[in-house]
Amino acid sequence: MIFKHVEPRHSGVLLLLLLGVPCALAVALRSSFPSPASALLTCTALHLASLATSVAIYRLSPLHPLADYPGPTLCKLSRLPVLYVTYTGRSTRYFRDLHAQYGVFVRIGNPATSSPADPLTPPPQARTTCTSPTATRYTPSLPPRPSPKAKVSLSPTALLTAAA
Repeated sequence: MIFKHVEPRHSGVLLLLLLGVPCALAVALRSSFPSPASALLTCTALHLASLATSVAIYRLSPLHPLADYPGPTLCKLSRLPVLYVTYTGRSTRYFRDLHAQYGVFVRIGNPATSSPADPLTPPPQARTTCTSPTATRYTPSLPPRPSPKAKVSLSPTALLTAAA
């Protein structure tokens, strides 16, 4: 977890690391290429490919904090499979199938796991009226709504008696 504390978070630093390194390499290696544009294009492609490869190796390695949790390989690498399934509206069936295949805890993204006891997942006996695939929050202990005919008094004495 040392790297988590020293990762750059400012967009200027991230942009410098993503584009500055290939530019510096292109300047240093410009004599090996026929044109500066080809040097810049080659160095940028190699830099981004090596960055993506190193991230993929780390996410699949036993050094990752979620390495002990099973799950599909594509879900270990990216959140895109879960995003696609959620977008198409098949997330409930997909998660149920994943739990049937991999067990109680499933690694569904980086850094995310899914479990049937997830507090954001409604229990099976819960009745919901919302049919949107993106509405997944469930709050079991909402106070009852007041009747529309109930009178609300904002006088100080009514507020003090209600608070007591």
